[in-house]
Amino acid sequence: MSVYRSIVKHTAIYSIALVVGKMSSVLLLPVYTRYLSPADYGIMELLDLTGFILASVLGARVGDAFFYFFSRARDDSERRKVVTTSVWGAFLWGSIGAVLGYAASGLLSRLVFGTDRYTFCFQLVFLAMAVSFPAEVGSSYLRALNKSHLYVGCTMLRLVLNIAANVVLLVFFNAGIYAMLWSSLISAIVLALVLLVAGRRMIFGGFDRPLFTSIFRYALPLGISSIGMTIIHGGDRYFLKGAATLSDVGLYALAYKFGFLIAYIASAFDNQWSAQLFSVLRQPDGDKHFRRVFTYFMLVLCTAAVGISAMIRPLVGVLTRSEYHAAAELVPVIAFAYVIRAASEYMRGILAFHNRPSRNVVVTGLGVVATLTAYGLLIPPFKLWGAAIATLITFVFMAAVAWHQARRVHDYRFEWSRIFRIFAAAVIASAVSFAVKANSLAAQFATGTAAFILFLVLLWLLRVAEHDEISLARSELDSLRRSVQERVGTLAGE
Repeated sequence: MSVYRSIVKHTAIYSIALVVGKMSSVLLLPVYTRYLSPADYGIMELLDLTGFILASVLGARVGDAFFYFFSRARDDSERRKVVTTSVWGAFLWGSIGAVLGYAASGLLSRLVFGTDRYTFCFQLVFLAMAVSFPAEVGSSYLRALNKSHLYVGCTMLRLVLNIAANVVLLVFFNAGIYAMLWSSLISAIVLALVLLVAGRRMIFGGFDRPLFTSIFRYALPLGISSIGMTIIHGGDRYFLKGAATLSDVGLYALAYKFGFLIAYIASAFDNQWSAQLFSVLRQPDGDKHFRRVFTYFMLVLCTAAVGISAMIRPLVGVLTRSEYHAAAELVPVIAFAYVIRAASEYMRGILAFHNRPSRNVVVTGLGVVATLTAYGLLIPPFKLWGAAIATLITFVFMAAVAWHQARRVHDYRFEWSRIFRIFAAAVIASAVSFAVKANSLAAQFATGTAAFILFLVLLWLLRVAEHDEISLARSELDSLRRSVQERVGTLAGE
């Protein structure tokens, strides 16, 4: 199987869980927005962000370190040792985080919300931490083996449990934000147990203390980088809480939910790519594949950003109450910010492959400085719009820094001309969709559809596709058509 077919196949499989998860989240918005106020959304955002920051301090991105050491293992014995050491090391880190976080929950509640009222909320967040770290290693192990079907099955199990518990606790027990917290804890425990049973033959291969130290040293800079990225992704909520209200934080969180769909699409790709990056780049034509995949990756994300931007107004109008509708205006800015952020993360793969994790810290550190400056300057006067624009500015700056750092390690000479044309077509089409003000839902859907068609026309006019790619696409479509015809003929004969 070619590199591209493998990427498409497994990314498509990984996408199933993400698509189903986000679709269910969107379809359940009428339930969530009925039983949770914008202020409740704001509270959940701050709880999740605070917990994730502390998890990053102790978690140290052990899943990412696992890929590096697992790919370097020479035989099954070494691979088993990597799995065992990573799982039990992650459990140790998670347990430390849970104990420290649980003890500090009262202090965190006072620092974040100015009251002890949310102490138990933080305690629930940190209880989930102890099991989430080893579960992350288990999930990474499945991805490293390209067991995408099993990975998706485990993810879907957690999703179903989470949704079921959310609905029951929200609708029948009116538990509010506690419904979301208990659901996350229950589903995290079940997933960890399932992965433990599935990988029981690999997690008792002998804990290796020197290997544990090496994993920690590799992962620590990534963990520090993760803290910075969390500040970059979520620091605007803290600034908004100080400059505006919890309801404003909730509106921004809803806008982020839609704009962040780009990050979920990128994550589906990354589930495959980050696990296979090392083997692809070691191939004789690895550089070529690396450059070309980046172009296709940007095309997919820009297409998604146009689709989200074009249809967000009617979607928010249909799925939420009127008090949430203002969130739709922010979504295009956030969506395109995450397209740029995905480009930055792709370039960071160069640093991971060449064993330069410390350069990630440089990228993130400068990004933190840029984002805090942008938040401080833009959020107080412009509130929600200031937060969205600051996010866009930050990711543009970080992409530039990541490219510079990556070029210092190895210059892969990306197809910048084509990428610029793709991005230009996407921005123009999205701007047109928002420039046209339509009041009725039917007119909004029509405007969005026209904008998306405009994007496709611009791609054609700008000659984004190359001749060999058009020929290959036609060949693949013909092959697919013949396959379908043969299958239909077989079924008809039976």
